[in-house]
Amino acid sequence: RRSAKVRSGGEDLAVKETVTGISGATLTDDEVRGFLRFPGLTTEGGVPFAQALRSDAAYFPDATTLVVRLDSGHRLKPGGHGSVAVDKGALIDVTGAASTSTGDTRVAIPGRFKKPGDDFDPKAPDYLKVDTHATTVFQRYDYTVSEDGVSVRREGVFDKVVGQTIKTVVVENKYVKATFAPGYGARLLSMIYKPTGHDLFYLNPVGTPYGHSSTPPGTPGNSPFYQNWLMVWGGVFPTLTEAEHGKYWNVPWDFSIDRRKNTFAITMTNTDTVDYPYKPTRYVYGATGIKTAVTYALDAKRPTLDMTVSLHNPGDQDRKFEYWTCTTLAPGEDTYDGSPTMSIVSPVKKIYRDPGYRWMEDKEEPAGQPGDGMLKFDTLKKMSEWDRSGIAYGQDLATMPQGDWWGVVNHENSEGVVRVGDNKKTPGLKLWEWGQNASFDTNPYSKGNSARPYIELWAGASDKFFSPATLKAGQTLSWTETYLPTMDLGDITNATAHGAADVKVDASGNVRGRVFPTDIGQRLRATLVDVSTGRTIDTENF
Repeated sequence: RRSAKVRSGGEDLAVKETVTGISGATLTDDEVRGFLRFPGLTTEGGVPFAQALRSDAAYFPDATTLVVRLDSGHRLKPGGHGSVAVDKGALIDVTGAASTSTGDTRVAIPGRFKKPGDDFDPKAPDYLKVDTHATTVFQRYDYTVSEDGVSVRREGVFDKVVGQTIKTVVVENKYVKATFAPGYGARLLSMIYKPTGHDLFYLNPVGTPYGHSSTPPGTPGNSPFYQNWLMVWGGVFPTLTEAEHGKYWNVPWDFSIDRRKNTFAITMTNTDTVDYPYKPTRYVYGATGIKTAVTYALDAKRPTLDMTVSLHNPGDQDRKFEYWTCTTLAPGEDTYDGSPTMSIVSPVKKIYRDPGYRWMEDKEEPAGQPGDGMLKFDTLKKMSEWDRSGIAYGQDLATMPQGDWWGVVNHENSEGVVRVGDNKKTPGLKLWEWGQNASFDTNPYSKGNSARPYIELWAGASDKFFSPATLKAGQTLSWTETYLPTMDLGDITNATAHGAADVKVDASGNVRGRVFPTDIGQRLRATLVDVSTGRTIDTENF
């Protein structure tokens, strides 16, 4: 709707705003220091404000407001006074007028602050609590399933919202609270990080069927989806044995629970016996007979959650198939919200643009031959740069040293979520976003419109949709994915199940790193490695 600019260091940054007034543009600490001054403002420890900024120092919630943030461990001096000043010509407002005043604006600091997590006691004892009789309510548009027992047609969706009660299993330790729904697609619905009270994932506040087939009933559909419809709920869930959301995203899976003193595991199982006769013609693998087991596990002493996937072909013939773990990521917010400042963190340098989304070529530089769809991956890491919906695929994951991870960071509070896996077994990374405008401007009660404020990343056993992997006769393929929260990392340059790190090297070769470990209360070692040679440069124990 509107666009303003910030001029810092001789460069202009566009501050775009959606129709409903959402921006999400972000600034680094150097960019903030390039046009703002803070005379007299200091932290409790006497550090000048400008020297205590986060690396991801500021964001625009809209085109008229800039929020500037201090780094972890710094607070403004309570009751202090100072000023804020803008360099001449540094701001260009939505009318095109440039700032002219360079005078100081006085600032008075409140006498008391309360930070997120003040209610969390890190010294409390470890524990593990399990509720196997919990329920949740999925608010969704009412619908009726077609006579084929699978699809939902557009005319079968009613003009009312109903609550569908779904049985869940809720598990919590001192650090996280996880909710599972084995009866609705074997999902991990939610994972709340208790020190902040925020979820790592996104849940749809109102589900609406969409993607319906328009072909006559009783004939192969022309929907994008196997079942000739879809409805977004969210969380983390397995999709198989076809592309997109597969066959089993909304049906019950069998499950069993293994509860011990300090560990919990829930295993959800399924055998692929479905071959829907009216599926769209591009779904060709049939009923594969592949047996899938998905085990989610928590430990009383860790803030992480493991998802172990096992695929077994019991037959005497090789089977083509697809497997993808679908994730709807929106860290640092309540369960039903997402931040416009979110960005993807990943070691991926190159993406393949799906042929249907040529607009991405206006955002990224080419990374291959003309017309081959290969693009550098830089600008489109930011959700605010997705002007519309799109699909892309990360490249070279299976051959990337220390590259078995990806995730999302919320730059309003530097909270994040990371998925760590085994990219030799899951070489696929699919990116889907609805686009900034649709994500934040859509009324969730809009019937038939599923655009929502999250980033959807997929981990696949093949490199892209409709490109199968093969499970040989008698073969079992298995791997573990670990989901972990992060705090105080404005970017992530490496991650394992033991934590995440953000390492920066300045022009002089000085290295600064910060880590978010998940082995709490243990002696740890951080190692700085030359990724091109594997040589250890430095280590630090803490």
